[in-house]
Amino acid sequence: MYFKIHKNPQKCFLTICDEDLIGKQIEENNLFLDVKEDFYKGSSKEIKITEEISSIIFVGKKSIEYGLKNKLLDKTSIKTVKKIPFCEVIFFG
Repeated sequence: MYFKIHKNPQKCFLTICDEDLIGKQIEENNLFLDVKEDFYKGSSKEIKITEEISSIIFVGKKSIEYGLKNKLLDKTSIKTVKKIPFCEVIFFG
């Protein structure tokens, strides 16, 4: 899995993506995932979740399993495109 922090003056968010999905475009019906390398490919080293992170985007089976194991997402929020699970979690507070 790859972990990548994205920061701008208004927010900070994290992407977590399975390695084998980098660079792929996945489309089904009216859902489209563009797993761009420059957006999702970061470090394979786990990034600690801090209060400054306002949301996390998970893409792929391993990433979703990581999110569930660490209680970062709920099963009901997982969607799929061609059997590839993905989820975005937004933290309020």
